[in-house]
Amino acid sequence: MHDLLKKTRLLTLLFFIGVVLLTILVVFLPLEMQLEDTLVSNWVLTAQSRSLSFHLFLEKNTEGAQSVSSRSVIRDQLAEYHQQELSWEDLQASTQPKYVEGVRVLENLAYAYRVVEGKILAAYRAADASPTVDDEFVFLDDIPEFAVLNQAGQHYVVVSSEVKKENQCLGKDVLIYSLDPILEQLNNAEIQVSIISEADLSPFLNLPVLRSGKDYRVVKEEGNLYYLECLPDSQHYLSVQTPLKQIVGPTRQGIGFFLVIYLLGQMLLFLLARRGILQYANLMINQVEKSKEEFRAFAYHDTLTGSYSRLSLEHWLERQAKTGYKKALTVVLLDIDMFKDINDTYGHKTGDEVLITLSKTVHRCIRKDDLLVRYGGDEFLIIFQDIDRTWVKDIMSRIEQQLAQDHSFEFPIEISYGMVEIKDINHFYDGLKQADKQMYAQKNGKK
Repeated sequence: MHDLLKKTRLLTLLFFIGVVLLTILVVFLPLEMQLEDTLVSNWVLTAQSRSLSFHLFLEKNTEGAQSVSSRSVIRDQLAEYHQQELSWEDLQASTQPKYVEGVRVLENLAYAYRVVEGKILAAYRAADASPTVDDEFVFLDDIPEFAVLNQAGQHYVVVSSEVKKENQCLGKDVLIYSLDPILEQLNNAEIQVSIISEADLSPFLNLPVLRSGKDYRVVKEEGNLYYLECLPDSQHYLSVQTPLKQIVGPTRQGIGFFLVIYLLGQMLLFLLARRGILQYANLMINQVEKSKEEFRAFAYHDTLTGSYSRLSLEHWLERQAKTGYKKALTVVLLDIDMFKDINDTYGHKTGDEVLITLSKTVHRCIRKDDLLVRYGGDEFLIIFQDIDRTWVKDIMSRIEQQLAQDHSFEFPIEISYGMVEIKDINHFYDGLKQADKQMYAQKNGKK
């Protein structure tokens, strides 16, 4: 039963662990993944809103360049120059102040150039603009309409617009806007927006892609999420970066909190269930043990006289033989004289009372460690351990005297017995045969 109880405890624990693991695998992990996926999708929308603000800024810059190129006064003077009606010096002297006045109102403008026939007709540099910017590209014939420029640690966007009259290109306006103000505006403690070159993109190409679209991709790298979008010049990318813990950290903490609450609840249920199971198991074990004790008491003791049974004697002899019992035993085999006549004359109930009286009398006379065994019918064994034979004779005489002094019945209770000393417990029954012969010899001597 104790092994069964151990197995019950183990199975209960394994069941609890199985339920917890199954719940984590089936509920909490999918829930966490789904919530993280939703949060990443929401973050992508946030990154795209940053991208939209950035593109609106670029469109505003393009519109500013186009508005400068479309001013008719300066454009008409350019037409006169191309018709050789106005000299370069006069054109330059007339254009420079008007040009500066026209472009200085544009927000975030750092530099502005009007280029005609590969020469700078008019130029403007904002007071806070870096003087180290390389402006050699303005002389190129194929100036792109849009380009990102990174010089001296600062980002610029270059926007060019043709100056036309009647579909004739008279020159170009090249406006360079600083991107740092819009980047600072888009940045905060959680989101970092920056411009990276195509060369800087290479470390991101082998990272796992979480989302992708026509012009963008979302990748994860070393605990950070990156939203990478190709800019119109196809050589630079808008990068929106956020630490992953900023996105999913609170959700993971919330799920972790609920997981702890769940585990505590499951543990409480487990302890309550375990307590109930163990209480029930202990109750069953106690009942079984009680039944075993009752059976053992019934099997090992004679229910009528309270003395040990023959089965108890056999088990006692087995235990002593296994432990190597070496002391000598003095064994007395006795029975009641004329017991059959007592049963026939006075009835079996009286015979039972005689047996009880004999058992009580013997118990009063023998020592605590001595054994009284009802061997069968009216035969009893008294096993004396470590005692002199003379003392045994005195005890037997005392038993006979007390029986003779008992007047509970209409007849005297007399016994016959045989006594033998057994030095080897393995030869117990051989010695018992000798005691049996002595008992019957004594009984026959009384006839």
